[in-house]
Amino acid sequence: MVFYPKKFKFFHAPLAALVISTLIVKFFNLPIETIFSRFGNITKSMFFSPQIPTVNFELIGKLFQPALTIAILAGVESLLSAVVADGMIGKT
Repeated sequence: MVFYPKKFKFFHAPLAALVISTLIVKFFNLPIETIFSRFGNITKSMFFSPQIPTVNFELIGKLFQPALTIAILAGVESLLSAVVADGMIGKT
């Protein structure tokens, strides 16, 4: 990517590096490890299908306190980030 010419701005350097390295591996038959070579055919072992979770009041009661904690932490983090951003641009 360092030596990639700047005149090819329509074809970004990371994409060019991916294509070039793929072609090098393909044409020189380099031994690389792939997902298939390491784990085999994973589609046969995956029986996951999206499902709508069952929600009851007991589950809501268990998850309320952690959800509130995360919401408070996210709010505090957002406010602290705003203070830092204001300090960077000189506002008080």
